[in-house]
Amino acid sequence: MDHKTVLFPGEAVWSYAGIPTVVRFIKSEEHKALTVFIPGIAHSARIAYGGHEGSREEDFLAFWLVKAGYDFLGVTYPIECPIPMFSEFTPEMSIRDWGRQVACAARQTIDENGLSNRVIPIGWSNGGKCAAAFCEAATEYGLEMECYVTISGTPASFAVNLAPETAAAPSLSARCMESYAHRLDYFYSLIVKNANDNGGQIAVPRDVYMSLYVGNMPANIKSNGLRLENGAFTPDPLGYIKDSGALELSKLPLIAPIIPSDASDNRHALVDQATWGYYTVNKIYNLILNGLHCDVTNLPDADWEKLKTLVNSLPERLSRTIKGNHFSFVGEYGARSAAKLIDSLASEAATVKKELEEILGVSEIHL
Repeated sequence: MDHKTVLFPGEAVWSYAGIPTVVRFIKSEEHKALTVFIPGIAHSARIAYGGHEGSREEDFLAFWLVKAGYDFLGVTYPIECPIPMFSEFTPEMSIRDWGRQVACAARQTIDENGLSNRVIPIGWSNGGKCAAAFCEAATEYGLEMECYVTISGTPASFAVNLAPETAAAPSLSARCMESYAHRLDYFYSLIVKNANDNGGQIAVPRDVYMSLYVGNMPANIKSNGLRLENGAFTPDPLGYIKDSGALELSKLPLIAPIIPSDASDNRHALVDQATWGYYTVNKIYNLILNGLHCDVTNLPDADWEKLKTLVNSLPERLSRTIKGNHFSFVGEYGARSAAKLIDSLASEAATVKKELEEILGVSEIHL
């Protein structure tokens, strides 16, 4: 088989600060906002838009977001697929690099297509770790973001190992990219399971998935304490925490998680509302005190009660449950459902922002 670089129709290769990027932009008619898909571990953004020979647009999230009036941008970090998407790799790229890469892609897409600055990032799985880094870069590039949607999203603070051992370091390919081959069969089984809700239709054939959708990845955008540098792993948990912005609540956007229902994705099903809710309420608290410099002790009693009710309700108001597993958005049923939930969360975030402005008596809050 010829293993030259293969791109799907509509894909393009861009580069930001020496980091190659494969992007896929799909324009809508209404231009509500630019949704930006950030993929998880060992996956290209193709998992959200498809495009392989014989694929059905309806089986992928991008189709339904565009149908709902949102522009779509899929952004793939350098990934080493068996049939290559990339000819160059950056195995030591950091989470900060990743966030800037995605924000740069969004900025360029907006400028080239005359779109508004409104963006809704969608971080799937490990893409949740990119939230602080993306938000920081997005602010620098003038992007306006009312919420950061996660789908089975993992926060950067999850399972940080303060005493990592290099003996437990992951395997690397010849290009020093982290291998995740040991999990790919399980991942694909979840996509197959989704066929139960789609009349037996499997969104991606196994050989296509294994050769064109997944591959080895830059280790530092996943690592929870080990850092890949000069081709070798060294313990650096504090460096990871700093790089990921795991504890920088003031730099985080408003997080709006989509939570799976299936027991196979039990961590996300059980903890995501509380985990992301923690980030959200602390983000709002920090914004009120340090961003707006609002002295809540001077609020009228009625407004203080409204503020407490609003903030305490955020974990539930800014989350939605979707039927399915870690790949809940793959396949027509899940893709359509996820697009509806993303639209609902964007609307809810805008409502929360308006309510907060009214309670605090400010003209406009930038979240």
